[in-house]
Amino acid sequence: MATARLDRFVRENFQQLRCNKYVKSQESEERICGCNRDERWHADCGVPVTPLPSREGAAADGPLQWDSAACCLRLPTNAHGRIKFRGFGRLRSANCP
Repeated sequence: MATARLDRFVRENFQQLRCNKYVKSQESEERICGCNRDERWHADCGVPVTPLPSREGAAADGPLQWDSAACCLRLPTNAHGRIKFRGFGRLRSANCP
């Protein structure tokens, strides 16, 4: 029974974020999106890599800021394996691996 509860907890609380808007990173001279993936990854995934128009109220030549809430799709997790939470279920835990 505990395994079924844990499976449900993971499905309900863990998500995969997948970038669906290419917004060139302002910190990088290369063609890297704000999600830290390159332009080619976006093109291979079918994400348009054309420059996005600036937001209303922003400078006309200023690019959009990349934001995970606005630029990512939330999908069910595809993670497999075991996850070890430090101190899970304990009131106190040592700060060590």
